[in-house]
Parts: sequence; C-alpha cells; structure tokens
Amino acid sequence: MRLDPPCGPRRKILGGTIAASALALLVLFSPFSQAAPVHAPVVYTAPFSGKVGVATYLQTVDCKVTGAFTKAPGFTRATGLEQLSEKATARACPSALSYGYETVTGDAALWTKPFHVASGLYHVVVKWRVTWSAKLVANLGPTSSGLAHASSFLVGVVYLYDASNLTYLPGSNSWGAFNITYNGTVTLHSSALVTLYLNQTVRAGDTYNIATWIDASASAWAASFGHSSASASVNLGTVGNGAKLLSITRS
Repeated sequence: MRLDPPCGPRRKILGGTIAASALALLVLFSPFSQAAPVHAPVVYTAPFSGKVGVATYLQTVDCKVTGAFTKAPGFTRATGLEQLSEKATARACPSALSYGYETVTGDAALWTKPFHVASGLYHVVVKWRVTWSAKLVANLGPTSSGLAHASSFLVGVVYLYDASNLTYLPGSNSWGAFNITYNGTVTLHSSALVTLYLNQTVRAGDTYNIATWIDASASAWAASFGHSSASASVNLGTVGNGAKLLSITRS
C-alpha cells in the first residue's frame, strides 16, 4: 500500500474531504433528496379478493347465563362490510358463593390472496370505518346490595401471515373501544375511522397473506347475592351498522 508524503498531498486530500462532506450535506437537505418508496404500493379495495375466515367464541361460567349471536358474523367481499350482532345475559345463582358470567365474541376476517415479494421491510396500512350500537344493563337487585357489570369491547386487528412456516406477524398498533357499567343502563351509538399499521421484514420465497378484522365482544357478570343481573348487547348487524373495510395498502 502506498503512503502519501506528510506535506502537500495531505492538504489536497483534506480539502477534497471537506468539499465532499459539504456536497453530501447539500444533497441531504435538498428538497429533491427525499427517497422514493422502496416498494411500489399495492392497494386492495372493494370488491376484495381472497378468503373470509369466521371466528366465534362463547365463554360460560356457572349458572343462569345465556349467550348467542343474533346475527352470525359475516364479511361481504363485494362491499368490504363485516357484520355481526350478539347478546350476553347473567342472573344471580342459587348458591350464595357463586356467580354467573357470559362472554360472546365474534369476528369475520378478510385474508388477501397469497403473495410473494422480495426480501426487505414492508409496510401495511389498513383503514376501516366502524359503526356500532350497544346496550349495557347492570341491575343490583331490589335492595341494591348485589354486584354486577355489563361491558362491550371492539378491537381492530391486522396480521401478516407467513404460510410457509405458519407464523403470524403482528401489527404495529391496534384499535379498541371499551364500555362498561356497574349499575344502571348505558345505551350508545358510535362511529370511528380506524387506521391499523404493520411494519415487518419478510423473506423472499415465503408465501404471505394479510389478515384483518374487527372483533366484537359482549360480556355480562352477576353475583349470586342481592338478586343482581346483567345483560350486554353489541350491534354491528343492522342497516347502518357494521365494520366497513375501506382499503389495504402494502408498500
């Protein structure tokens, strides 16, 4: 390796380094220096292709509880509309040390068609518009000495599914709407624009799907003493209510 002499040439090299650094700063802060997206965006909108997955879950504890879907979960790919309605009830049990608890949970997810991409970091943005109603009732009994609560819970979810190794890669955020009452009646009608993000590094050769859904739960709990009772209903199933998937963007 050749070593430069300690005098003139070193000054020239130093001057060139300073000039190069100044040019790099100029390029860095130039308005024309912002990098373009690494991957060309792929946008999914209605009518959506892919598959629909439906999940239902009923959790029952002890006696005098009921739970049911008044409208079974479903997703319409032509419009991107997910709909379901559910109700849970609980009443005081005969045993003084017992209680009744019921939770009804359901969702209908869209799974995009499988795709392959080059290795690297990818970004997914999912947008929903959710409109729902709920009625929550907690009754402490004629002497108000009981214990009860009723609640509703909605959650927005996105996953990147790696079908090659059966792995779920989670999103970077989630959305939730929770309401509860311990006494009395709560009636609500709400709407929300929901944006979910996912940032994951993927591998070339693997097969991937994007899966997204709005999960809805209705829960009722009542202690045995005090003749308490509770009921909770969530409505995403009638006209005007539902979770509408607006778009999925992958880049």
